[in-house]
Amino acid sequence: MRPGWLRRRKRSTALVATRSASATELRDRVGGKPAQVTQALDRLEALGLVSRTPGRRHRYVAAPPDVAIEPLLLAQQLRLEQVRAQAATMMDSYRSARRGRGTAELVEVVVGLAAIGQRFEQLQRAAREQVCAFVTPPFLTDGDDEHYRQVELGQLARSVRYRTVYNHDGFAAQGGVEAMLADVAAGEEVRIADRLPIKLFLVDGAVAFVPMTGADGDLQASAVVVHPSGLLTGLAALFEQVWERAVPFALAHPDGPAASPLDPEESRVLAMLRTGFTDATIARQLGTSTRTVQRRIRELMTAAGVETRFQLGCRASELGWI
Repeated sequence: MRPGWLRRRKRSTALVATRSASATELRDRVGGKPAQVTQALDRLEALGLVSRTPGRRHRYVAAPPDVAIEPLLLAQQLRLEQVRAQAATMMDSYRSARRGRGTAELVEVVVGLAAIGQRFEQLQRAAREQVCAFVTPPFLTDGDDEHYRQVELGQLARSVRYRTVYNHDGFAAQGGVEAMLADVAAGEEVRIADRLPIKLFLVDGAVAFVPMTGADGDLQASAVVVHPSGLLTGLAALFEQVWERAVPFALAHPDGPAASPLDPEESRVLAMLRTGFTDATIARQLGTSTRTVQRRIRELMTAAGVETRFQLGCRASELGWI
């Protein structure tokens, strides 16, 4: 919740814009009932943001904002630091209480879509260094994908590293080529793999979130949270192994070794071809026909001076096209 003095910003701003004003004059400017304006002025005065002129008929004068607001900001910062210190102390107690815990305590079970979505967001917001993920449908959140994407974008803006491996179905389900390019532009490192062994979400190497599906493929509204253990170490090693084998997804970088001669559609075709998509899938992603995609690939092969698609991928890397 915002501090009270910020919620009353409209009234204080009205006073800042004039040398002085009576309560009646302020009420005429900002509206509201007389009692509300008087109460707001009393609160602003208590915070040191407003003072009264001497005399029988009080007029109100705004304090210089840089002088008046800075102590309030410092007080808020101090309270925040106190909360952080208390949270750190609680975390130390939490870890101490769990040293030597039994096997059953190493895995936390989360049941229900709402609980899964809440835990997923909580873990994502807790990341301070790195998030690693395997993304493959079906997804076990509550369907508000844009909300979780905004959480990720906020973390990327705070320099949290995101490394994500999608399989082809996950790539399509998350919005396809344009969505992936937008995420890459925001800082996410994206790779594509033919298959992913599990769904996985690793936070700072300290905790893993594993959504579960039944053996028959039916969606089970459950997930497990894995705490530090041999199992967590194994999941982290599994991610690194799959990451190394997956193919990076990105277009030619503008600061790469050579300026790309490709138009935007050719760049997208080449990027998807390199990551193993079929011609039909590329066509669907780009909203064009398979024949058009095949023609584009032939043109790219001719431009690169190669005879096979494999050679095209190698030559495109050498030329700085991808």
